[in-house]
Amino acid sequence: MSMDVLWYVTNTLINIASLCVNAFLITRFYRPYIEKRWKSAGVGIIYLCTMLILYFIPIVMQGITAFSIGLFAVMLSAVILDYRNIPQKIFLGMTAYLLRWFAAWLALLPWDIIYTFTVLNPTLYGKIRAQLMAFAVISIIKEVIANLLLFAAFLFVNRVYEDKTEKMKGKEAILLLSSYLPIMIGYWFSAYVSNIYMQDTNADIWDKHRFYNIFLGMFQVISYLVILTVIFSYQKIRKAEKEATLNAVAVSQIDELKRHLSSVEKLYDDMRSIRHDMSGHLMVLEGLYKKGEVQSADNYLINCQNELSKVTKWERTGNPVTDTLLTEKRNEAERKGIHFESDLEFSDKWGIEVFDI
Repeated sequence: MSMDVLWYVTNTLINIASLCVNAFLITRFYRPYIEKRWKSAGVGIIYLCTMLILYFIPIVMQGITAFSIGLFAVMLSAVILDYRNIPQKIFLGMTAYLLRWFAAWLALLPWDIIYTFTVLNPTLYGKIRAQLMAFAVISIIKEVIANLLLFAAFLFVNRVYEDKTEKMKGKEAILLLSSYLPIMIGYWFSAYVSNIYMQDTNADIWDKHRFYNIFLGMFQVISYLVILTVIFSYQKIRKAEKEATLNAVAVSQIDELKRHLSSVEKLYDDMRSIRHDMSGHLMVLEGLYKKGEVQSADNYLINCQNELSKVTKWERTGNPVTDTLLTEKRNEAERKGIHFESDLEFSDKWGIEVFDI
Protein backbone atom coordinates (compact mmCIF):
# COMPACT_ATOMS: atom_id res chain seq x y z
CA MET A 1 0.00 0.00 0.00
CA SER A 2 1.43 3.40 -1.02
CA MET A 3 2.08 6.13 1.54
CA ASP A 4 -0.52 8.40 -0.10
CA VAL A 5 -3.14 5.75 0.46
CA LEU A 6 -2.00 5.30 4.07
CA TRP A 7 -2.28 9.04 4.68
CA TYR A 8 -5.79 9.03 3.19
CA VAL A 9 -6.93 5.96 5.13
CA THR A 10 -5.49 7.28 8.40
CA ASN A 11 -7.15 10.67 7.99
CA THR A 12 -10.45 9.07 6.93
CA LEU A 13 -10.59 6.68 9.88
CA ILE A 14 -9.83 9.46 12.37
CA ASN A 15 -12.52 11.70 10.85
CA ILE A 16 -15.11 8.92 10.84
CA ALA A 17 -14.33 8.06 14.47
CA SER A 18 -14.65 11.73 15.40
CA LEU A 19 -18.01 11.99 13.60
CA CYS A 20 -19.26 8.93 15.52
CA VAL A 21 -18.31 10.59 18.81
CA ASN A 22 -19.99 13.83 17.63
CA ALA A 23 -23.17 11.88 16.91
CA PHE A 24 -23.07 10.26 20.36
CA LEU A 25 -22.62 13.65 22.05
CA ILE A 26 -25.49 15.16 20.05
CA THR A 27 -27.65 12.22 21.14
CA ARG A 28 -26.79 12.92 24.79
CA PHE A 29 -27.37 16.63 24.28
CA TYR A 30 -30.90 16.11 22.91
CA ARG A 31 -31.83 13.32 25.33
CA PRO A 32 -33.40 15.50 28.11
CA TYR A 33 -35.54 17.36 25.57
CA ILE A 34 -36.97 14.38 23.65
CA GLU A 35 -39.63 12.10 25.09
CA LYS A 36 -38.12 8.70 24.26
CA ARG A 37 -34.52 7.51 24.26
CA TRP A 38 -34.70 5.87 20.83
CA LYS A 39 -35.82 9.16 19.29
CA SER A 40 -32.81 11.03 20.62
CA ALA A 41 -30.63 8.19 19.34
CA GLY A 42 -32.34 8.60 15.97
CA VAL A 43 -31.28 12.26 15.89
CA GLY A 44 -27.64 11.26 16.42
CA ILE A 45 -27.82 8.48 13.81
CA ILE A 46 -29.31 10.82 11.20
CA TYR A 47 -26.55 13.35 11.89
CA LEU A 48 -23.88 10.66 11.49
CA CYS A 49 -25.37 9.31 8.25
CA THR A 50 -25.70 12.81 6.81
CA MET A 51 -22.10 13.72 7.62
CA LEU A 52 -20.77 10.41 6.24
CA ILE A 53 -22.65 10.94 3.00
CA LEU A 54 -21.27 14.47 2.69
CA TYR A 55 -17.79 13.20 3.54
CA PHE A 56 -17.69 10.57 0.81
CA ILE A 57 -19.61 12.22 -2.03
CA PRO A 58 -17.25 13.40 -4.81
CA ILE A 59 -18.16 17.08 -4.42
CA VAL A 60 -15.80 19.70 -3.06
CA MET A 61 -17.54 21.32 -0.10
CA GLN A 62 -16.37 23.68 2.62
CA GLY A 63 -16.54 22.42 6.18
CA ILE A 64 -18.90 25.22 7.19
CA THR A 65 -21.34 24.14 4.48
CA ALA A 66 -21.12 20.45 5.38
CA PHE A 67 -21.73 21.02 9.08
CA SER A 68 -24.55 23.45 8.30
CA ILE A 69 -26.28 20.68 6.33
CA GLY A 70 -25.56 18.19 9.12
CA LEU A 71 -27.01 20.38 11.84
CA PHE A 72 -30.02 21.18 9.66
CA ALA A 73 -30.58 17.42 9.44
CA VAL A 74 -30.36 17.31 13.25
CA MET A 75 -33.04 19.99 13.67
CA LEU A 76 -35.30 18.44 11.03
CA SER A 77 -35.01 14.93 12.48
CA ALA A 78 -35.61 16.21 16.03
CA VAL A 79 -38.78 17.95 14.89
CA ILE A 80 -40.03 14.92 12.93
CA LEU A 81 -39.23 12.35 15.63
CA ASP A 82 -40.62 14.49 18.46
CA TYR A 83 -42.87 17.25 17.15
CA ARG A 84 -43.58 18.60 20.63
CA ASN A 85 -42.02 21.98 21.40
CA ILE A 86 -40.73 22.63 17.86
CA PRO A 87 -39.27 26.12 18.62
CA GLN A 88 -37.13 24.55 21.34
CA LYS A 89 -35.82 21.88 18.93
CA ILE A 90 -34.80 24.57 16.44
CA PHE A 91 -33.11 26.61 19.14
CA LEU A 92 -31.21 23.55 20.38
CA GLY A 93 -30.09 22.73 16.84
CA MET A 94 -28.61 26.19 16.33
CA THR A 95 -26.98 25.99 19.75
CA ALA A 96 -25.40 22.63 18.90
CA TYR A 97 -24.23 24.04 15.56
CA LEU A 98 -22.34 26.90 17.23
CA LEU A 99 -20.98 24.75 20.06
CA ARG A 100 -19.60 22.25 17.58
CA TRP A 101 -17.80 25.11 15.79
CA PHE A 102 -16.38 26.42 19.06
CA ALA A 103 -15.01 23.02 20.02
CA ALA A 104 -13.50 22.30 16.59
CA TRP A 105 -11.72 25.65 16.30
CA LEU A 106 -10.44 25.77 19.87
CA ALA A 107 -8.90 22.34 19.33
CA LEU A 108 -6.91 23.83 16.43
CA LEU A 109 -4.94 26.14 18.74
CA PRO A 110 -2.72 23.40 20.22
CA TRP A 111 -2.89 21.47 16.92
CA ASP A 112 -0.96 24.13 14.98
CA ILE A 113 1.83 24.21 17.54
CA ILE A 114 2.10 20.43 17.84
CA TYR A 115 1.91 19.97 14.05
CA THR A 116 4.79 22.40 13.56
CA PHE A 117 7.04 20.62 16.05
CA THR A 118 6.18 17.08 14.90
CA VAL A 119 5.11 16.55 11.30
CA LEU A 120 6.97 19.63 10.04
CA ASN A 121 10.01 19.00 12.21
CA PRO A 122 13.11 19.10 9.98
CA THR A 123 14.44 15.97 11.68
CA LEU A 124 11.51 14.00 10.19
CA TYR A 125 12.02 15.14 6.60
CA GLY A 126 12.22 12.09 4.38
CA LYS A 127 10.90 9.82 7.14
CA ILE A 128 7.45 9.32 5.72
CA ARG A 129 6.38 6.61 8.15
CA ALA A 130 7.49 8.66 11.13
CA GLN A 131 5.62 11.67 9.79
CA LEU A 132 2.54 9.52 9.24
CA MET A 133 2.69 8.20 12.81
CA ALA A 134 3.16 11.73 14.15
CA PHE A 135 0.25 12.97 12.04
CA ALA A 136 -2.00 10.13 13.25
CA VAL A 137 -1.15 10.77 16.92
CA ILE A 138 -1.66 14.53 16.86
CA SER A 139 -4.84 14.15 14.76
CA ILE A 140 -6.26 11.81 17.37
CA ILE A 141 -5.23 14.23 20.12
CA LYS A 142 -6.92 17.09 18.25
CA GLU A 143 -10.18 15.17 17.84
CA VAL A 144 -10.10 14.05 21.47
CA ILE A 145 -9.68 17.66 22.60
CA ALA A 146 -12.44 18.83 20.25
CA ASN A 147 -14.88 16.21 21.51
CA LEU A 148 -14.00 16.84 25.15
CA LEU A 149 -14.66 20.54 24.60
CA LEU A 150 -17.95 19.70 22.87
CA PHE A 151 -18.93 17.39 25.74
CA ALA A 152 -18.16 20.12 28.29
CA ALA A 153 -20.06 22.72 26.24
CA PHE A 154 -23.16 20.49 25.96
CA LEU A 155 -22.91 19.63 29.67
CA PHE A 156 -22.85 23.25 30.84
CA VAL A 157 -25.66 24.27 28.48
CA ASN A 158 -27.88 21.45 29.77
CA ARG A 159 -27.15 22.45 33.35
CA VAL A 160 -28.00 26.08 32.71
CA TYR A 161 -31.15 25.09 30.80
CA GLU A 162 -33.02 23.84 33.88
CA ASP A 163 -36.66 23.61 32.81
CA LYS A 164 -36.19 21.37 29.77
CA THR A 165 -39.80 20.20 29.48
CA GLU A 166 -41.31 23.69 29.45
CA LYS A 167 -42.79 24.71 26.12
CA MET A 168 -40.88 27.44 24.30
CA LYS A 169 -42.95 29.96 22.38
CA GLY A 170 -42.12 30.89 18.80
CA LYS A 171 -41.48 34.52 19.73
CA GLU A 172 -39.14 33.42 22.50
CA ALA A 173 -37.18 31.23 20.08
CA ILE A 174 -36.85 34.11 17.61
CA LEU A 175 -35.64 36.44 20.36
CA LEU A 176 -33.08 33.91 21.60
CA LEU A 177 -31.85 33.07 18.11
CA SER A 178 -31.47 36.78 17.29
CA SER A 179 -28.79 36.92 19.98
CA TYR A 180 -26.92 34.22 18.04
CA LEU A 181 -26.90 36.28 14.85
CA PRO A 182 -23.68 38.27 15.59
CA ILE A 183 -21.94 35.02 16.53
CA MET A 184 -23.00 33.30 13.32
CA ILE A 185 -21.97 36.30 11.24
CA GLY A 186 -18.55 36.17 12.90
CA TYR A 187 -18.38 32.43 12.19
CA TRP A 188 -19.26 32.78 8.52
CA PHE A 189 -17.03 35.82 8.06
CA SER A 190 -14.01 34.03 9.54
CA ALA A 191 -14.61 31.06 7.25
CA TYR A 192 -14.97 33.41 4.27
CA VAL A 193 -11.72 35.20 5.10
CA SER A 194 -9.90 31.88 5.47
CA ASN A 195 -11.18 30.63 2.12
CA ILE A 196 -10.39 33.86 0.27
CA TYR A 197 -6.91 33.95 1.77
CA MET A 198 -6.31 30.36 0.67
CA GLN A 199 -7.46 31.14 -2.87
CA ASP A 200 -5.30 34.26 -3.15
CA THR A 201 -2.10 33.01 -1.48
CA ASN A 202 -2.45 29.21 -1.69
CA ALA A 203 -1.66 29.12 2.05
CA ASP A 204 -3.62 28.93 5.28
CA ILE A 205 -4.08 32.28 6.97
CA TRP A 206 -2.97 30.90 10.34
CA ASP A 207 0.32 29.76 8.84
CA LYS A 208 1.20 33.35 7.97
CA HIS A 209 -0.63 35.09 10.80
CA ARG A 210 -0.33 33.09 14.01
CA PHE A 211 -2.44 35.49 16.04
CA TYR A 212 -5.45 34.91 13.77
CA ASN A 213 -6.38 31.65 15.51
CA ILE A 214 -5.75 33.19 18.93
CA PHE A 215 -8.10 36.10 18.25
CA LEU A 216 -10.63 33.73 16.76
CA GLY A 217 -10.37 31.49 19.81
CA MET A 218 -10.98 34.47 22.09
CA PHE A 219 -14.03 35.36 20.03
CA GLN A 220 -15.34 31.80 20.39
CA VAL A 221 -14.85 31.73 24.15
CA ILE A 222 -16.69 35.04 24.50
CA SER A 223 -19.43 33.76 22.18
CA TYR A 224 -19.83 30.62 24.27
CA LEU A 225 -20.20 32.72 27.41
CA VAL A 226 -22.82 34.78 25.58
CA ILE A 227 -24.77 31.60 24.76
CA LEU A 228 -24.68 30.49 28.40
CA THR A 229 -25.78 33.97 29.49
CA VAL A 230 -28.66 34.01 27.00
CA ILE A 231 -29.95 30.62 28.15
CA PHE A 232 -29.46 31.49 31.83
CA SER A 233 -31.31 34.79 31.41
CA TYR A 234 -34.13 33.06 29.54
CA GLN A 235 -34.54 30.56 32.36
CA LYS A 236 -34.54 33.32 34.96
CA ILE A 237 -37.18 35.29 33.06
CA ARG A 238 -39.42 32.22 32.73
CA LYS A 239 -38.97 31.49 36.43
CA ALA A 240 -39.92 35.07 37.30
CA GLU A 241 -43.02 34.77 35.10
CA LYS A 242 -44.03 31.56 36.88
CA GLU A 243 -43.58 33.19 40.27
CA ALA A 244 -45.65 36.19 39.15
CA THR A 245 -48.40 33.84 37.97
CA LEU A 246 -48.34 31.91 41.25
CA ASN A 247 -48.46 35.16 43.20
CA ALA A 248 -51.45 36.32 41.16
CA VAL A 249 -53.21 33.01 41.85
CA ALA A 250 -52.37 33.30 45.54
CA VAL A 251 -53.77 36.83 45.66
CA SER A 252 -56.93 35.64 43.93
CA GLN A 253 -57.29 32.77 46.39
CA ILE A 254 -56.80 35.13 49.32
CA ASP A 255 -59.49 37.47 47.94
CA GLU A 256 -61.82 34.51 47.49
CA LEU A 257 -61.11 33.36 51.04
CA LYS A 258 -61.81 36.84 52.40
CA ARG A 259 -65.10 36.92 50.50
CA HIS A 260 -65.97 33.46 51.83
CA LEU A 261 -65.15 34.43 55.40
CA SER A 262 -67.27 37.55 55.02
CA SER A 263 -70.20 35.39 53.89
CA VAL A 264 -69.68 33.01 56.79
CA GLU A 265 -69.65 35.95 59.22
CA LYS A 266 -72.91 37.16 57.71
CA LEU A 267 -74.43 33.70 58.12
CA TYR A 268 -73.25 33.63 61.70
CA ASP A 269 -74.79 37.05 62.37
CA ASP A 270 -78.03 35.85 60.79
CA MET A 271 -78.04 32.81 63.07
CA ARG A 272 -77.47 35.00 66.11
CA SER A 273 -80.31 37.27 65.00
CA ILE A 274 -82.58 34.27 64.49
CA ARG A 275 -81.66 32.95 67.93
CA HIS A 276 -82.41 36.33 69.52
CA ASP A 277 -85.72 36.61 67.67
CA MET A 278 -86.71 33.06 68.65
CA SER A 279 -86.09 33.88 72.29
CA GLY A 280 -88.44 36.83 71.99
CA HIS A 281 -91.06 34.76 70.15
CA LEU A 282 -90.95 32.05 72.81
CA MET A 283 -91.46 34.62 75.55
CA VAL A 284 -94.49 36.04 73.72
CA LEU A 285 -95.95 32.57 73.18
CA GLU A 286 -95.37 31.67 76.82
CA GLY A 287 -97.23 34.83 77.91
CA LEU A 288 -100.18 34.16 75.60
CA TYR A 289 -100.59 30.59 76.78
CA LYS A 290 -100.40 31.63 80.43
CA LYS A 291 -103.20 34.13 79.80
CA GLY A 292 -105.26 31.38 78.16
CA GLU A 293 -105.25 33.16 74.79
CA VAL A 294 -104.79 29.93 72.89
CA GLN A 295 -106.16 31.20 69.61
CA SER A 296 -103.91 34.24 69.67
CA ALA A 297 -100.95 32.00 70.52
CA ASP A 298 -101.78 29.69 67.58
CA ASN A 299 -102.03 32.65 65.19
CA TYR A 300 -98.75 34.04 66.50
CA LEU A 301 -97.09 30.64 66.01
CA ILE A 302 -98.30 30.49 62.40
CA ASN A 303 -96.82 33.93 61.76
CA CYS A 304 -93.51 32.77 63.26
CA GLN A 305 -93.50 29.75 60.97
CA ASN A 306 -94.10 31.98 57.96
CA GLU A 307 -91.24 34.23 58.99
CA LEU A 308 -88.92 31.26 59.50
CA SER A 309 -89.74 29.94 56.03
CA LYS A 310 -88.33 33.17 54.62
CA VAL A 311 -85.07 32.72 56.50
CA THR A 312 -82.05 31.37 54.59
CA LYS A 313 -82.14 27.65 54.04
CA TRP A 314 -79.10 25.87 55.43
CA GLU A 315 -77.68 23.05 53.35
CA ARG A 316 -77.32 19.69 55.04
CA THR A 317 -74.70 17.42 53.47
CA GLY A 318 -73.08 15.83 56.50
CA ASN A 319 -69.96 17.97 56.15
CA PRO A 320 -69.93 21.39 57.85
CA VAL A 321 -67.44 22.92 55.43
CA THR A 322 -69.49 21.83 52.41
CA ASP A 323 -72.67 22.99 54.15
CA THR A 324 -71.20 26.48 54.55
CA LEU A 325 -69.97 26.67 50.95
CA LEU A 326 -73.25 25.46 49.44
CA THR A 327 -75.30 27.74 51.67
CA GLU A 328 -73.17 30.68 50.62
CA LYS A 329 -73.66 29.84 46.95
CA ARG A 330 -77.40 29.36 47.46
CA ASN A 331 -77.72 32.81 49.03
CA GLU A 332 -75.71 34.38 46.25
CA ALA A 333 -77.85 32.67 43.61
CA GLU A 334 -81.09 33.77 45.29
CA ARG A 335 -79.85 37.37 45.47
CA LYS A 336 -79.23 37.25 41.71
CA GLY A 337 -82.56 35.57 40.97
CA ILE A 338 -80.95 32.30 39.96
CA HIS A 339 -82.64 28.98 40.72
CA PHE A 340 -80.36 26.83 42.89
CA GLU A 341 -80.66 23.11 43.64
CA SER A 342 -78.24 20.76 45.32
CA ASP A 343 -78.35 17.07 46.10
CA LEU A 344 -75.22 16.11 48.00
CA GLU A 345 -74.73 13.97 51.06
CA PHE A 346 -71.64 12.54 52.76
CA SER A 347 -72.08 9.21 54.47
CA ASP A 348 -70.31 8.52 57.76
CA LYS A 349 -69.15 5.22 56.24
CA TRP A 350 -66.92 7.06 53.77
CA GLY A 351 -64.54 8.20 56.51
CA ILE A 352 -64.24 11.72 55.08
CA GLU A 353 -62.95 14.28 57.53
CA VAL A 354 -64.31 17.84 57.76
CA PHE A 355 -61.40 19.50 55.95
CA ASP A 356 -60.75 16.75 53.40
CA ILE A 357 -63.08 18.47 50.94
